[in-house]
Amino acid sequence: MVFQPTETETDNTPSEIALRVRRGLSLLALALKNFALYPESSPIRQQSVHNFLTWLQEFLTDFERLTLTVEADQLLLGPEQVYPVKANDPSVFQPMYRDGVQWFEFGEGAGARTVDGFLDLLNRFRTLKDDSSNDLVTALWEADLPGFHYQRVEDLWSTDPLADIAALKAAGAGPGQPGSGRGGPGRGPETVSGVLQALAGA
Repeated sequence: MVFQPTETETDNTPSEIALRVRRGLSLLALALKNFALYPESSPIRQQSVHNFLTWLQEFLTDFERLTLTVEADQLLLGPEQVYPVKANDPSVFQPMYRDGVQWFEFGEGAGARTVDGFLDLLNRFRTLKDDSSNDLVTALWEADLPGFHYQRVEDLWSTDPLADIAALKAAGAGPGQPGSGRGGPGRGPETVSGVLQALAGA
């Protein structure tokens, strides 16, 4: 089953699915913290990574994929904020926004290598690098993590600079729907248009 937000999930009360994702992202943030603090052989690091991986696999069994929109200070699941969970949560996803990631998705094939690779890259690119050619997006592309897809802002405008935003909003494509994502199944030329719709506030 693929998650699609409904009208009842757009008020101020978090939906059940949003609460579940908040729990998962809390586990991911903790895993990232321990990933940075402890060596690979540390049981603390291994357990926290395992906890998020277990949550992710259970979520993907139920919903097929997890697609999150990246904004300056939050992550969104559909229209709902799912991170930060608390006001003092660290901005662990700031490198993604800084380097132009518009949305990212875990889907079929995401497993231990995907989670370890994702955590490693977030940890490596927590601080701004002087070399603009060595950014998180470049590293994600090189890593080619199984079951992990994303779209960055630069790709949108360089590929489809004259897109008609109004027409895109009527088309109904967007992050987490068929036709959006980097390298995912069923994704094709409409990728740019689908994400431009999300940028337009659809």
